[in-house]
Amino acid sequence: MANTRAIKVMAPENVIDAIDAEVAKGNFTGRGDFALYAIRFYLDKIREEERARKSAGADKG
Repeated sequence: MANTRAIKVMAPENVIDAIDAEVAKGNFTGRGDFALYAIRFYLDKIREEERARKSAGADKG
């Protein structure tokens, strides 16, 4: 990946255990892969909500 930067995440043990379980199932290649997926998923959700709000506002106007 071009222009990547590293971040460090501290999480409770139960969250790490849940991530490790997903990795063990083969759903992700590692904790970093899971974290990147989760971050992208959340950002996409925020963008969708913003578009919906703008669209709802345009409908009122």
